[in-house]
Amino acid sequence: MLRLTGDAVTRHVEEAVAKKHSVNTGRSGPELRKELERLERACREMGRNEYTAKVSGGRSLKAVKLDPERLALPPAGTAGHFDLAPLLSPALRRGFEEPSTLMRCIPYGAVPRSHPGKWSPTWARLLERLDEAGILQLAPRCEVPAGSWGEDLTAGVFAVAKDEAEDRTILNRSRRNASEDRLDGVTPTFPHGTVFEDVELAEGEELRISADDLPNYYHSCGITRERALTNSFGPVLRPTDVQGLAAWRKLPEEDREEVIASGELRSLWGVLPMGDGNAVGFAQEAHVNALRKGGAMRDDELVAFRRPLPLGPVLEGVMVDDHVVAAVTPRGASRSAALAQLDGLLREGPEAAAEAGGDVGVLARSLLAYEAQGLTPKASKRVRFETGHVDVWGATLDGTAGTTRGKTAVLWRAIFVTLGVLRLRRASGGLWRQLLGLWTHVLTFARPGFAFLNRSFAWSFAGDRTVQRLPGAVSDELRLLLLFAPTFERDLRAAWSPSIACTDASSHWSASVVSPIDAQTSRAFWAHRERRAGYVRMIDPLEASAVYAEDTGDEHTAGICRRVLEQDARSDDPRWWHSEAGRRKGEAINPWLEELVGGLTWTEKARFRNRARDHINVAEAKAYAAEVLRASRDPAEHRTKRMFAVDSWVLVGAGPKGRSSSRALNRPLRAVAPTKLMTRATHGFGHLRSAFNPADDPTRGVRLRSAGPEAPWAESVREDGTAALEEAYPQLKARRRTPMGLWRDGGFELPQRRTDEKE
Repeated sequence: MLRLTGDAVTRHVEEAVAKKHSVNTGRSGPELRKELERLERACREMGRNEYTAKVSGGRSLKAVKLDPERLALPPAGTAGHFDLAPLLSPALRRGFEEPSTLMRCIPYGAVPRSHPGKWSPTWARLLERLDEAGILQLAPRCEVPAGSWGEDLTAGVFAVAKDEAEDRTILNRSRRNASEDRLDGVTPTFPHGTVFEDVELAEGEELRISADDLPNYYHSCGITRERALTNSFGPVLRPTDVQGLAAWRKLPEEDREEVIASGELRSLWGVLPMGDGNAVGFAQEAHVNALRKGGAMRDDELVAFRRPLPLGPVLEGVMVDDHVVAAVTPRGASRSAALAQLDGLLREGPEAAAEAGGDVGVLARSLLAYEAQGLTPKASKRVRFETGHVDVWGATLDGTAGTTRGKTAVLWRAIFVTLGVLRLRRASGGLWRQLLGLWTHVLTFARPGFAFLNRSFAWSFAGDRTVQRLPGAVSDELRLLLLFAPTFERDLRAAWSPSIACTDASSHWSASVVSPIDAQTSRAFWAHRERRAGYVRMIDPLEASAVYAEDTGDEHTAGICRRVLEQDARSDDPRWWHSEAGRRKGEAINPWLEELVGGLTWTEKARFRNRARDHINVAEAKAYAAEVLRASRDPAEHRTKRMFAVDSWVLVGAGPKGRSSSRALNRPLRAVAPTKLMTRATHGFGHLRSAFNPADDPTRGVRLRSAGPEAPWAESVREDGTAALEEAYPQLKARRRTPMGLWRDGGFELPQRRTDEKE
């Protein structure tokens, strides 16, 4: 453990020295530095015995002063050249082209407040810059659609830092967003940096990354006139304010006459705005299908969040404007040879690229697809066949060492701000909220660390500007995060554990049993392990009473409790079916796991008495924690991925998340978090019904069951792994089907655009 931790600390420090991270780097760095300075001033003004104060010198917001000269805008006249509509699925395309179909009636007065801004020289310069880029459109005030009760839904504009030189413009479209339905065009194809934690690297392999970024992607996305009318922003304009702009000259004659007669007009955002509630869905699906049209984004290489990784060595995915291609390659594979092959495919054209394999072929097809759509990736952010430190999708990948973690710049900002807060022993509400956001991003890649945070999530402020002293428990949790920060990573070279474990608890005993398992079977079940899918809670006292009565043989009391539970449950209440009581009555969720477990030979490894006052779910978590600590004494279990089969939906929900909002349930998870982090052990969870859990036997004082017949597919899974398991269970194979929003036909065909009399 010490050797593994020392290795992690060394790499952590060496990377920081090489990158020279500071709190001032990144998009949010300058604002974090200002917040720390404001906090320090407030602390100097506070008396020693004062516990609260107010931050002066500004509000705690990520927004920056709107400076038209700093805005990141496309070159003159190039905005809106990318036509999204033909690349959207029917549901999204209708909402994109006809935003009126998304409008819904909301209660009177429910529209949030918004200030569109006042006319000023700064605003005049903003309109000039938007007009030069081709973003600005104009319309008579009477043409802009109002809300359900005639409300003015005009948006404001603010800026956030993009980098040290430029700012990004955001349309504060909250009023109209509140009046529109959401269309999900993201979930089926959206990836996340955490998907790389399932990559498996052998000793002679490394991970090779290529990436492209589309500059000013939202500004490149053209929209219909009807949608532009929903993007009204800023103060009411007079004709004299805009008569020198190209947008005024483009107005039809009848509209100009209407404006001159009324004396009022509105400015419109004429491209897809950041701030539209559906913008991410439109942008994501159009980008994915643009690549799909060119032969990229194939089903067997597609990476999406909470889906099994592709079975092959090549991974491809898109996150809005970022396109990433990853490949598992032999260690030392020639980068120059890959670049030469890519150049050759680009010269030969689409036919040669379509037949090429590996990450080189995927990259060639994607670049040709961009060229066909008139899109040009940003040269300064181009990554080609890199195996060192690469930042993609919020993750920092080291393909040579074989590790992935949250973006290291974010990690070091979290460390620096934490040190500042601990030094001052106080925090403001705004700074604390941002600090928790930084650590949440980091811990998403090392979920056991979430168990360290309990009081920190519960600590609240009266407002962003309020300054309060750190409670002692909160300070301790921050110190734990600093101490274990180097271990917040995932090991891509982790081997497969030689055993699978089952744990369980009754009202009196907790126990764990283990059985040998081969790597191919572990790999197959790991690909289809339970992933965090929703909120789970500890069973209520009545359900706990029923469980206790069943364990003690009091069938009369157990029957009464069960009848009351079933009477109170409502079939249309999703909370019932996601509870322990609702799940208990259902069919097998993972029949393949129950078949595997039933055919294995189990050995009891631990059994101990529970405390009488322990909740049943806490006892089950303690059984899991005890098995983790027991296994950690064997170095063969270090740097491994290991499957746990349990019959508690509460543990299945809390285990993959790394923590529970229940303090009692979080205690055993926090107790084993250091061991898991320092041994680089990763655990997957699968649910099986109580009757199929072999660990249930020792908890009830009966003889451990013997092995049953081997599953009919077991031999083929030992040979062919995940593919064989998916062949045996079509519902598992269906998880790899073409996602919604991707064109399903082999030959991509553009859908027919709807035409009407007005067009």
